[in-house]
Amino acid sequence: MLLAASWTPWIIAAAAAIVIPWLLFTEFSYFGAGSIRRVYNGMSRNYNKKWKRKEYQSKELTSRVFLEPLRKALDDSTEARVLDLACGTGRTTFLLLSEAWFQGRIHALDLSPGMLAKFRASLKKLPTEKSERVSSAEANLIGWTAKEEAAFDAVVMLEASEFIPRPAPLMTEVLRTLKPGGLFLMTKPRGWLAWMYFSRKQRAGQLRALLESTGFQNVRLTPWSPRHDVVYAWKAGVAQDGQQTNQAEAASASA
Repeated sequence: MLLAASWTPWIIAAAAAIVIPWLLFTEFSYFGAGSIRRVYNGMSRNYNKKWKRKEYQSKELTSRVFLEPLRKALDDSTEARVLDLACGTGRTTFLLLSEAWFQGRIHALDLSPGMLAKFRASLKKLPTEKSERVSSAEANLIGWTAKEEAAFDAVVMLEASEFIPRPAPLMTEVLRTLKPGGLFLMTKPRGWLAWMYFSRKQRAGQLRALLESTGFQNVRLTPWSPRHDVVYAWKAGVAQDGQQTNQAEAASASA
């Protein structure tokens, strides 16, 4: 008993040395949606500084992995609709609005009121012609149900899939709200970081299998940042002109 008692502090210290870094790397997301909301509310004031880091500054990379696949999916249509899940302070929304070819509409959702407040404040600085094409709302993607079926040409979700405890229901809802031939563009943690989210199907093979079993086709992954890969997945269907969609192959070539 004395020997066991003498080891107890060391066992506790060793456990803490493992658990505390894991909690930090996973942004306390294993404590649930409330914890995620608090973390991102706290980060919202300075969150835009993140996108000024060197790994996010390559215009060529941003165009190749995000804008070009989205342009192919949206086909420059004024009727195009994009769903920006976990929009944060608006990285995807403002990228699209900065492009002359994008004349569609965006609906943005986020769990954090702080992030949405920052998003909306930035939106007010844009010309009315752009800002009026964007709507936003607070939403928890854990247990989220899409309000519209076959409504969006593209769904984008950056740096959020790892926070979903059971990703399968969310993937089903994304597929349901996409139009036939629509693109789901998301990110996933890469390398050792994916292993941190051990129960959330974030390793490449796991995520690919999940998307394909949900009904997505032509699933492709490409590196983005040191911490994340970009994932492209397409909903089967035909384009509006009645021809079989070949957007997946085009996006794969551009990635």
